[in-house]
Amino acid sequence: APMQNNYFVGVIGELLQRMGDEKSKHSLAFPDLPKFRRLWIELPALAKRRLGLTCLFVSPDHYVAEVLE
Repeated sequence: APMQNNYFVGVIGELLQRMGDEKSKHSLAFPDLPKFRRLWIELPALAKRRLGLTCLFVSPDHYVAEVLE
């Protein structure tokens, strides 16, 4: 859905504006839904590596999976 795409891109933009300490680790967190997993996979690996960015996917039972690429 376009709403999830806009939300995903908006969250990345908000995070980028707040990245002020290069010693900090930065992660995004989303519900563990196929749509958000796909959007994360589609984000270029080079960008994720350069930003040192990971994604945390949170399942309904609160299990958290950290995904690097």
